[in-house]
Amino acid sequence: MKSAIKAFSAVAIAAMVLVSVPACYFSGDTARVTINVGKPPALASHVQAKPGLFSRILAFITLSNNAYADPAPYDWYEIALTVTGDGMDPIEIQIPAETGKASISLPVGERTFTVVVTGDAGNRLYGAIKTVQVSGSNTIDMILGPLPSAPGIYVDLHNESTAEVFVDEWSTAHLVIYKSNSLNGTYTKIGTVTQNLSETLLDGNVVQDATYYYKASGLNEFGEGNFSGVYVYTHDW
Repeated sequence: MKSAIKAFSAVAIAAMVLVSVPACYFSGDTARVTINVGKPPALASHVQAKPGLFSRILAFITLSNNAYADPAPYDWYEIALTVTGDGMDPIEIQIPAETGKASISLPVGERTFTVVVTGDAGNRLYGAIKTVQVSGSNTIDMILGPLPSAPGIYVDLHNESTAEVFVDEWSTAHLVIYKSNSLNGTYTKIGTVTQNLSETLLDGNVVQDATYYYKASGLNEFGEGNFSGVYVYTHDW
């Protein structure tokens, strides 16, 4: 009887070990990645500290609830992470703003991580881009930086078969131009304009009396910023 109990216990322990292994095991084609962008600057720069002795005495006398400093201004709406790379579909997840961290399982290989922080109004405020060869267990620290503000855009006739796209209000060295055949349709990148090299873009894919929709965004080392308004252009030669 004791032998049977010992045998059963040994089998049970072995089963528990086998079940627990996958939780910390990385197969040859899967990596576990933790992305760390840190706490949002609006929080990190506003520490909720105790006020001085006089302020606490005054709060007690006046029955005020303000025994601590005011909480941090919290104007962050979301932190979005996009992961791309060969042999995989793009992955998009949200990083909790309270912690600035998120973990995700990915195929092993070279992966590009793009972080975009947006505000309550949907403005793209901060970003970060990093390309890393991932395998096993990884922690990737990403330093957020300010994204470019929205540029201005204007489109005019160039010749019979070409429209010319002008951009201004430069806040970065590179602007990306997008075009669509409908206002709420899919906007496709048609080119990049680089300051001091060419501040206009020629679009030869236009036909007489057709209407097109253009918009632009700034691009810097931290990512792509806010889009301009849509410029509606009808090609009339």
